[in-house]
Amino acid sequence: MTIEAGGRFLGSYRDSPTGWFSHVVVVKNGRIYDGFGPETGLEVEDYKNLWEYADAINWPF
Repeated sequence: MTIEAGGRFLGSYRDSPTGWFSHVVVVKNGRIYDGFGPETGLEVEDYKNLWEYADAINWPF
């Protein structure tokens, strides 16, 4: 699944600048997995809080 902000920059992720306009994640059993998080995944709200512009992102979950 891909998260985007309508063609806008997603902002920093985990307090690091990214330059990303989209990011691919896996959603399974209410947890979010990506290549940077723990192998146990994160709860949806915890994951969203890692993004600088979380309120501008179109969350598909």
